[in-house]
Amino acid sequence: MHSRHFLYIICLPACLPACLPACLPALTFSSLLLFSTNSFAQDPSTDQSAKVQELEKQIANLKTQIETASNLSETLKTEINSLKEKKLNHIKLEDDNVLLGTPPAEVKGKKATAIGHGAQAVADRATAVGDAARASGAGSSAIGYNTLATKDSAVALGNQAKAEGNSSVAVGHGSEAKEYKSTALGSNSHALGERTIAIGSNARANHEGSVAVGEDAFVSGKYSEGHGYNTKIFGNYSLTLGNSTYIGKPQASAGDVGFPGKGRKTNIPEYEIMTPKSTEKYDRSMAIGLNAKSFGANNLALGQAAEAHGDYSMALGIVSTSKGFSSIAIGRESKTNERYATALGTFAAANAESSLALGKLTVADKTDAVALGSYSKTNVDAGVFGYDPLGKTSPDDLLVGNTTEETTKLKEAYENFSNEEKDVKTVKDAEDAMRVEVEKRNDLLVKWNKNEADLVEVTNKLNTETNDDKKTELTAKKAEFLQIRSQLQTDYAAQAPDYEAKKEALKNAENQLKADRKLVGKKIGAWQSTAAAVSVGDADNGITRQITNVAAGREDTDAVNVAQLKALEKAQKEISGKINQNDQTMQQLDRNVQTNTQSIQSLDRNVQTNTQSIQSLDRNVQTNTQSIQSLNRNVQKIDKDLRAGIAGAMAIGGLYQASVAGTKTISASVGSFKGQNAVAVGYSRLSDKGAIGVKFNASLTSTGDAGVSAGIGYTW
Repeated sequence: MHSRHFLYIICLPACLPACLPACLPALTFSSLLLFSTNSFAQDPSTDQSAKVQELEKQIANLKTQIETASNLSETLKTEINSLKEKKLNHIKLEDDNVLLGTPPAEVKGKKATAIGHGAQAVADRATAVGDAARASGAGSSAIGYNTLATKDSAVALGNQAKAEGNSSVAVGHGSEAKEYKSTALGSNSHALGERTIAIGSNARANHEGSVAVGEDAFVSGKYSEGHGYNTKIFGNYSLTLGNSTYIGKPQASAGDVGFPGKGRKTNIPEYEIMTPKSTEKYDRSMAIGLNAKSFGANNLALGQAAEAHGDYSMALGIVSTSKGFSSIAIGRESKTNERYATALGTFAAANAESSLALGKLTVADKTDAVALGSYSKTNVDAGVFGYDPLGKTSPDDLLVGNTTEETTKLKEAYENFSNEEKDVKTVKDAEDAMRVEVEKRNDLLVKWNKNEADLVEVTNKLNTETNDDKKTELTAKKAEFLQIRSQLQTDYAAQAPDYEAKKEALKNAENQLKADRKLVGKKIGAWQSTAAAVSVGDADNGITRQITNVAAGREDTDAVNVAQLKALEKAQKEISGKINQNDQTMQQLDRNVQTNTQSIQSLDRNVQTNTQSIQSLDRNVQTNTQSIQSLNRNVQKIDKDLRAGIAGAMAIGGLYQASVAGTKTISASVGSFKGQNAVAVGYSRLSDKGAIGVKFNASLTSTGDAGVSAGIGYTW
């Protein structure tokens, strides 16, 4: 019997997983036939029965394998269908977008990128990197855990950082940039208004254009700048420079929310605590130096622990204090306590209204008084009577009416003066009342101009804004400014009818007050002081000075110099000599005329008494001459210091300052005036729009004196 050979060509399809159940039986049967033919060909004499049994076993085994392969094929088919139905959004490359993350990770728009668990980039060119990071503004970037960039071109970098304004930047853990072009850099820094900048841990800039730089720096006022650790500002257009500087209301009592009290109320909304509104009461002030503080409007506190309390006041120097309206304290620990007071010098103190203390340890504690020279102190107030030339009535007798016939006219003059002085005070009170009414209209004009500027600015923004949310916000602001305009128009109209009449009445009152003061001064000024004394020493402590280079007096109220007193003494001596000669002649000619002789002798005794008075006066003149000479030396020194001060002012005036918006300038200058010289250095800066400018200057004169100045300006 001839063996037959069978050759089968097996072709496996590419879609093996899909057609495996159909292919496996054919593949197995082909293999079996090939095995059978080969077996018969190799051993034709083998027992056919044994071969058949072996073949049956192989067929049974192969049948089991076919069943197993069929089950595996069904399993593979099920898994493949499951994978097709399951959404794989943890990796996605589509429409130039990149998504690498697990749900709820998401990308939308064009060229967006989201990387991280739950990361979402849902705007064109947005980038979100980090767990739960979300970038929803065009071109925005959110990088870090739970970061948020919601507006166009916003950038948030750091865990839980938030950039929620167009072109805003928040960098640091918990940082927040909330409005247009706001910038927050530092852990928990907050820039909450448009164009605000907060740099430093816990730094906070609350209102439009404000800048807070330094750890715990806090600025709550439009276009104010605070630089330094723990600096605080609660006014608009203000500036601080130095650690723990402060502009705002005086220290709060325990329990109040704010600075620097330690207590805390718990029933105040968090928003009011974090973003207190600034008030105009503290606007346009500056505090420069460690712990420098300003507690009013238009103030300047310059120096370590300097404090300016009253509006328009200045405190320049270490621990200097100005507490009166428009008062000035310059020098270490200098102090003013009343309005219009001026203290200039180390430890100088001006404690009364319109007083002046000039020099080391000077004290001026009377209204309108002047303490001139080191250790000087004023102790004579206005209303003090001078020397009575009649020699018969004391000022006290004059006041109570114990007068002789010679002083009757003087008493009447004093009574007239008292009545006229009361009339002057009445006119002054009326003038003050009218001035308040007139200034109300001026305040309305200032508020009107400010509101109109804000209205123009918000209208321009609204015309160019494309973002709907921003337009809604700007529309609300415009409506608010329009409402303010309407109210101002109403208030202005209410004052319009009688404004001109009040203004004319104020002018008449001022003229009447000047005339009354002039009249009173003429009638009584020569006998009674109408203002406090000018002191050049301290009599209680034995400090006296000479006043030198005094011209001869002419009017009743002029000072008398030594030359005039000497001339008076010479004339008196000549009169005394002539009287003695006449007395001898009369005794020789008529010794019987005893009555006349006694009269002449009495006159002679009077003349001798006058001679003694003149001699005493001469000694006083010599003392005054020494005082005048000493004062002359002081005046000469003051003159030299003044010329040096003028040179310093000229040097500061020559400093070049920034003139281009957004730039800073450091400059130097020299000055010379009548033989005295000075050098000056300065720093100036203009804001990005050129609306606000600040500058700081310092000068050093040839006399060794140093001076500083600072200024801030707002242009519209």
